[in-house]
Amino acid sequence: MAITDTGEFLDRFAQDNSYYLSLPFLWAVKIPGISGLTGAIDEACAKIQNQGQWRTGGNVNQLANGNLLAARSVQIPNEQSTFLEAGQENRGGFMPGYGMQQRESFLGRNLAVNFIETIDDIVHLLFTPWAVALGVNGLTDFKLKTNIIVEQYDNQGQKRKGYKFINAFPTNVEGFTVTQEPDATFPEKSVTFCFTEYVPY
Repeated sequence: MAITDTGEFLDRFAQDNSYYLSLPFLWAVKIPGISGLTGAIDEACAKIQNQGQWRTGGNVNQLANGNLLAARSVQIPNEQSTFLEAGQENRGGFMPGYGMQQRESFLGRNLAVNFIETIDDIVHLLFTPWAVALGVNGLTDFKLKTNIIVEQYDNQGQKRKGYKFINAFPTNVEGFTVTQEPDATFPEKSVTFCFTEYVPY
């Protein structure tokens, strides 16, 4: 077998399209209809004391519709079902049968997103007021549920794949630690959502 010179290989790897690897880059998060959502959030938060502290920020619409919400990672939920035995074991030498009991409910299928923090405090501009509003009006306020679209792009700016989460709402907005350590990385804000269903987008 011929041995390829290291320099020749690296040159091909850097320039030849046949060597190109489509490495995943970032997840972009879109929230269609964000204006209606923020209006419902502010309306619900207006019912509680000190409601001015939990209003959504004015530039959230630009963040969500302008595709500026970027995520370091997105945890796509698993699909799980529960099965039960039917019949008795060793009855006549036959193994018992198995039947599906139920598919895991939507409450157990979570969407976890690690948002990359920007100069805007995206947690307190949107996600915390959204969670507070749900605590005020509950899930019967359907205006507090929305679709969330996540799309993955490669290092050439081309979309690789995407998912659409239907009737999503936040269930957990994780806390975070602020630090002045010189080696601190870009902060990430983790938000967990529940949803009714999701489909490839």
